[in-house]
Amino acid sequence: MIIWNTQTGIEAAKFEWKKQSKEGPKSIKFSKDEKYCGRLSSKHHIEIYQDGNFEAPKATIVASIENLAKKSDLAKL
Repeated sequence: MIIWNTQTGIEAAKFEWKKQSKEGPKSIKFSKDEKYCGRLSSKHHIEIYQDGNFEAPKATIVASIENLAKKSDLAKL
């Protein structure tokens, strides 16, 4: 996932999750400069924190697709 600054068009942060994580260290990723933190809070929600403030997320991203296709499903298309 890439977060863009909409005013400048410059990439603000980048996160990569290879698999869905359960609660714990693997569910949290930091940007390279550690200004932003992304937390995979559920299968369909990502919370974004900024500047080390973890009291409340700065933003929450919610997937609009309930069930994503599996590779085996794509082969049938």
